[in-house]
Order: sequence, then structure tokens, then C-alpha cells
Amino acid sequence: MHLFGATAALTAAALWATASLLFARLGGRTGALPLNVLKCVIGLALSVLTLVLVDGQMWPELPGSSGAWLLGSALIGLTLGDT
Repeated sequence: MHLFGATAALTAAALWATASLLFARLGGRTGALPLNVLKCVIGLALSVLTLVLVDGQMWPELPGSSGAWLLGSALIGLTLGDT
């Protein structure tokens, strides 16, 4: 169990590097907008899958306007920040 953190870190680094290589190749073939839309769709799908597996629901209960702030932040970060 003591190697869980190190394994998670190495896996994350390997996935990050692989994704960078794939998006670099795709970026040469397509424009920035389709690539960003693809990244947003993949990110949303993986986030929903993670929430369902971990919490048993597609969207967690958030207090007050936290959900709107979370969605707004993701939208700005993934669209404007990556363009």
C-alpha cells in the first residue's frame, strides 16, 4: 500500500506524456477549435465516469452556487485558457 502514491504519480506522468504526444499529432492535422472541443468532450466523459465509479452518481450535491462556479470555471479554463 505504501507504493500507491508513487504508482499513481508515475501513471499520471505517463498518461500526461502520452496525451501530449497524441494532441501534438492531432494539432498538426486539425485546428485549435476542434481539438479543444475534443479535449472538453473527453474530459467531461472521464469526469462523469469517475464520479459514477467513486460516488455512485453523475453529479455530486454541491452547496449553494458552487456547481455554477465549478461549471463556469471549467468552461473558461478549457475554452479560453487552451485556445
